[in-house]
Amino acid sequence: MASPTALSDVPDDVLLHHVLTLLDPTTLASFSCVSARFRSLVASSSLWSLLCAVTWPSTRSQLLRHVIPSFPSHDPHLCFFSQSYTVIASDPGSRPRSGRGIGRLISAVDLRYRGDIVFSRAAETETSSSWFVQSPFRIDLLDPKEAVPTPIPSLDTPGICLELRDDLTLSWIAVDPEGKRAVNLSSHRAVSVERHWLSGEVEARFSSVLGGDERGTSREYVEMVVTVKLGGYKDKEGATEVREVSVRGEDMEGNGLKGGESLRAVEAGGFGGRRIGGGRGRHEGLWRERKEEWGMRKARNEGRLDGCLCVVFGMAAAALGFWSFSWAATFITVFW
Repeated sequence: MASPTALSDVPDDVLLHHVLTLLDPTTLASFSCVSARFRSLVASSSLWSLLCAVTWPSTRSQLLRHVIPSFPSHDPHLCFFSQSYTVIASDPGSRPRSGRGIGRLISAVDLRYRGDIVFSRAAETETSSSWFVQSPFRIDLLDPKEAVPTPIPSLDTPGICLELRDDLTLSWIAVDPEGKRAVNLSSHRAVSVERHWLSGEVEARFSSVLGGDERGTSREYVEMVVTVKLGGYKDKEGATEVREVSVRGEDMEGNGLKGGESLRAVEAGGFGGRRIGGGRGRHEGLWRERKEEWGMRKARNEGRLDGCLCVVFGMAAAALGFWSFSWAATFITVFW
């Protein structure tokens, strides 16, 4: 009986072309840690470059084609993949701080329906101008009159919102090309999918929760939201198209953030945040918890303010009454 062949006895060519190409990213990373030979084999191949292109087709764009190879590592694509593959958990101790800053921000967005790409694009935003710092933060991946056809079923299908909540996945990778950093700021699956009662469009929201820069206010925590709007395809009945893909920041009261505020949150809570493997549940639950805490705190503060105002107005009324009584008594004494 022939003895079984050990994995270490398999030739490199066989491993590279018939084994490693079939592995998912997590298994491939574990394989490269088995031995120096396997680590060298994976590093000398273009597997991580291929995985980046397959996982996020937006990385093939001209904007990122020359940025990723400059990441500081012996394998730049592995470095980029490790930074972008997991999502971010908001750390209560993570707050915006002065650092190298972000002069340019590249947003790579990939939208999938049941695992198939339906939208993929990268856009660059200049962040150093005073106009960006003071203006509302918003990145549009589609032009106002642009629409992208998709294989998504008709939006008139019963239960389509519940279906899209499970079948739509989105990745938003924020890349700092000057600092050679990347972070995935999406909840992976939608935190909400709702239909607009008037237009009939369906809006899916993907988000991440980051630490803000104003403790004790509605901006103690902020939410970075990617909004995807779907509508009926004009030239084909029953089909659906992507009509809007936009990124914006909101505080706990739903107010929009300015560019500078959003950038500081991404700098500290994004590039400096903790990476986790969770998705929709972590972000949705955390954001609800933060908003409830802020609502209770706001209610307590407003109650205290109302109490103080009542005391002040009461004292003012008492003083006015006493002054009126004294004036009336003096008038009667003098002129009666």
